Amino acid sequence: MTEIELVGLSYNKLKLKNYLRRFSSNIGDENSMRMLIFKLFYYDIDGIPIAKIKQEHQINWDNFPRLFKLVPREDIIEIYNKSVKSNYYKELKILDEKDLDLYDIKPNTSLEISLNTFRPIYKDNWKELSEEINNISFDKQKSYYSIYLKLYLKLRYFPDFNDFIKYIYNKYQSPVHKDIQIIFENIELSYKSIKEYIKINDMNYNDIKEIIIKSTNISNRIDMEKTI
Repeated sequence: MTEIELVGLSYNKLKLKNYLRRFSSNIGDENSMRMLIFKLFYYDIDGIPIAKIKQEHQINWDNFPRLFKLVPREDIIEIYNKSVKSNYYKELKILDEKDLDLYDIKPNTSLEISLNTFRPIYKDNWKELSEEINNISFDKQKSYYSIYLKLYLKLRYFPDFNDFIKYIYNKYQSPVHKDIQIIFENIELSYKSIKEYIKINDMNYNDIKEIIIKSTNISNRIDMEKTI
């Protein structure tokens, strides 16, 4: 790179820093900017980055401010982290493939949900079973069924896909599982009978909340499952 090109790059970096600061003036705007930067590196669903890596030649620059094209995308991350990021958020990191949720999720795979706990039927070897189903060690998996129920308690209704994907992204501040749509569809399939049961029995939020909270403890959950 020539001296003139280096000067031009430094100037563009300064302009970009000011741009990022101007459009990250509050938590909501900063979150939108973070998602935009993530889109330089990952594919997305409605703006939410998913764990599917995007090569530089696959970027549609029409979807980004002109300044983004004038500064290397790795430098954009560095400028944001050093000069823009608020204390509310973690640093933006571009993860290696080994650290992304890239394992395949089988579609149309449901779990049996207990009518007494509103959770998957407990099995002593549930961790091993999850490893067998997903072909990956348990410590590299997220408990999406648990997240689904936590989100129900927060929203006071069963989340839709948009609620679900946003919650997971905001919680971990990193790209969500590449098969997040299939994950959600599998959970919805699993809870179809539960939602029908709730409707038939005219259960309200407090009724459901009591069951979910009480069944959080494994011992309680096992006892509750035995109840006829």
